[in-house]
Amino acid sequence: MNAQYNESTLIILLITLCLYIPLIDSWHSGYLWGLNWQSPTLMFQLSMLLRPVKLALVILALTLLLTKSNEIEQTFENTIVRYAFIASSGVVAAVQILFLSLGVWLGTSKVTNPDYYHLEKTFENYSIYVRTADPGAMGSAYHYFYLQCSLDYNRYQLKLIEKLDWMRAYDFEVEEGVLLIQNNNGNTNKFNLSNFSCDS
Repeated sequence: MNAQYNESTLIILLITLCLYIPLIDSWHSGYLWGLNWQSPTLMFQLSMLLRPVKLALVILALTLLLTKSNEIEQTFENTIVRYAFIASSGVVAAVQILFLSLGVWLGTSKVTNPDYYHLEKTFENYSIYVRTADPGAMGSAYHYFYLQCSLDYNRYQLKLIEKLDWMRAYDFEVEEGVLLIQNNNGNTNKFNLSNFSCDS
């Protein structure tokens, strides 16, 4: 009986971990819990590679939930608690499977064309990182320009310089502490980088 109880507890723990570790990571605003290691592009690529792993963990949790119902019943003697656990876990699993599957499918183009979504350039005194948020037909696209600051242990910090409307083609450079962004129409946006510092 004790061995069965231990097995049931282990199954519930495994279901919980497989469901909520991917959920917490997905809800976090940064890639991989805001680890910010090496470069934003690398963090993005690693997060894309981990999406199928997260999907597999959630599918495993749902499979255990459906196939180990007897073990779950033995652990939760209270009927309300038992059904609450099963129902909530089932909903969390179904929602995650839907969104992670969509993310894996849509993320393929982002991995094969990373320069469109993530662009980094280093100038004499500044490192500039540009993230393009392009949801396609589901919303408006924008470019986010950041000052990338180096931290200890090969980590980095991003400081938002400006959010600009999507441009079909653009280039940027830093001249005398000014960020110059030229778009395909010949227009130039200028941002004084003296207002942004990695020291503060």
